[in-house]
Parts: sequence; C-alpha cells; structure tokens
Amino acid sequence: MVPFVGAVAAGNTAVIKPSEQAPNSAAVITRIVESVLDPEAYAVVNGGIPESTELLNQKFDKICYTGGSAVGRIVAAAAAKHLTPVLLEL
Repeated sequence: MVPFVGAVAAGNTAVIKPSEQAPNSAAVITRIVESVLDPEAYAVVNGGIPESTELLNQKFDKICYTGGSAVGRIVAAAAAKHLTPVLLEL
C-alpha cells in the first residue's frame, strides 16, 4: 500500500490489484478506496489470474508488485513489452 499512498499524495492516478489469496484484505482495500477516493482516478481490480493478465496487457507509467519471485518474473516480462519501469518487492 505504500507505493499507492505515494501515488495518491503525488496526485497520480493508480490501480490496485489486491491478492486473490487474501479476500478479506482485498475487501477492506476495495471498500476504503471506493468510499474515499475519486473513482475516475483510482480503481481496485479484484480477481485472479485472468484479471491480472488483462491488467498486465495495459500500458502503465509504473508497476509496483509485492509478492513471490515466480509472479515477479511474469510482471517484469509483461512490463518490459511496454518499457514500463517496475518496482518489485520480492
């Protein structure tokens, strides 16, 4: 959440994709973001691999990923296709 808070503080738009393995945390994040922040600037995408894959097909200015190295490699490879900088917290 720290990169997201920094993006909001800097006035950037942002999309969060919480882990599908932590549904309660994802629900809390979704509820907070949708109730407090502008929906035209900030979004939460819940789901699994299909939703993550579709997000990685989009062009972003920066991708921040926290998780394991196997998925980190997938994120980095997808970001490289668009020359998108990546922050990996593995």
